[in-house]
Amino acid sequence: MFRSIVFASCLVGLLTGFVVTGLQLVVTVPVIHEAETYEGDDHTHEQQTGAGEETAAESGGVFAGLYRSLHAFQHAESEWEPKDGWQRSAYTLVANILTAIAFSLLLLAAFSLRPGIQWTEGLLWGTGGYATFFVLPALGLPPEIPGSFAADLVPRQGWWLLTVSCSGAGLALIILKRQWAWKIAGAILVLAPHLIGAPQPGIHGGTAPAHLAEAFIWRTAFVNAIFWLLLGGTGAWTSNKLIHRTNPSETTEPSAVSR
Repeated sequence: MFRSIVFASCLVGLLTGFVVTGLQLVVTVPVIHEAETYEGDDHTHEQQTGAGEETAAESGGVFAGLYRSLHAFQHAESEWEPKDGWQRSAYTLVANILTAIAFSLLLLAAFSLRPGIQWTEGLLWGTGGYATFFVLPALGLPPEIPGSFAADLVPRQGWWLLTVSCSGAGLALIILKRQWAWKIAGAILVLAPHLIGAPQPGIHGGTAPAHLAEAFIWRTAFVNAIFWLLLGGTGAWTSNKLIHRTNPSETTEPSAVSR
């Protein structure tokens, strides 16, 4: 069954990656290119970065050293970027396919435990993934266009991971548990990261107009919705066609026991 799950995940990931990349080229990439034309004034951005470095340095000790190491590594990595055109699109496609395959592995592993799952139910699973990995984190850290002022990367990554973990566990408790105590605990988990609050920059806004930032948020939300619905729907359909069909003994075992 493991090989069937991996094979099916690769197929779902390839399909989803190609579709989402095509959507990005039409829906979000034009907004990114337009926002990049406003990135001429780097002075304020440098002030933001400098303020973040000073704040981390003031904490002292191991955390200051860790921050400086991470900051140096990030800047070293950012020295090279793919060129505009086919190279940039190719790297985007590869990244989307790998991301889709990784999430497909998680979904199809869960679907393998539910023989006979329909694609409509898969859409519900995809909706749950969309809420967990995009909608709820985006309430605190919305998608950013080039030139947006933002808090330091490390705290944002930490808050995002906390939000995804709490959201996933909380939604699972709300949906899968019948007792109200568990549902209330799940709701508290979902709300906890937002009560803590996401890291915010000292100066809000960016070099690009506000209407571009708003358009990018809504367009990114649309593309991510298609991404997760494709993963859920095609994942459930592929699970029935490739995983459970190639392992018929596992799906018929319960009826054999009942006899």
